[in-house]
Amino acid sequence: VWLVGRCVSGWHAGIFDASNTMSVHIVSAAGALAATSITGPRLGKYYHTGESIALPGHNLPLTGLGLLLVWAGWMAFVTTSLDMEPIKLVRSVLNLQVAAGGGAIAALVLTKSRFGKLDATLVFNGVVAGLVAGGPLCHRIPLLPALSIGILSGILVLRLSLWLDAHHVDDPAGIVATMGGAGIIGIVLASLFDLITGNPEHSLWRLILAIMAAAIGFSCAWIAALFARRR
Repeated sequence: VWLVGRCVSGWHAGIFDASNTMSVHIVSAAGALAATSITGPRLGKYYHTGESIALPGHNLPLTGLGLLLVWAGWMAFVTTSLDMEPIKLVRSVLNLQVAAGGGAIAALVLTKSRFGKLDATLVFNGVVAGLVAGGPLCHRIPLLPALSIGILSGILVLRLSLWLDAHHVDDPAGIVATMGGAGIIGIVLASLFDLITGNPEHSLWRLILAIMAAAIGFSCAWIAALFARRR
């Protein structure tokens, strides 16, 4: 994380990585993917036929409490990285709240329509997905696009979680889908925004640095997981 953060700030000073999407979220998702690829799924996660078995968390209220703490802490995490006028900080916080709500609503509607009941953990992941995807542009867009980003991220996270599960990638906390999928949305949309506003160089560098962040996170976690497994 430190290495990628230094590269983002040092190699190309014109790129502003709001909410540290590249240096935190993309790296953590790539690292989680590498680690789960090495360690494999949990015992009892899949039938011998390959069908997935739901392994619910042991304490859903504590999970909800953890989400609230993350949600509140996210505001401080992002706003302290934004050196700008108070009115723009307020807009950034509002955009993040709207994006998180959009992600939650999208995940809620999709889980209800697909499973016939609500899945609280996927709704929680929808909230985090909205926060992650909305971070890179939270200080640059109005409320309606922020809501659209949140809804898009909530849909993608659910689809990606189910796809990973179907391919035996056991990701209990949803780090790969939530941080990775939503982080990619945020980076791609920020790059498109740079392109539209006349900064094609920033757009290209943002994508290059995101790919580099994923490669570093995956490689480091792969090596660490291999070493831990041998021990």
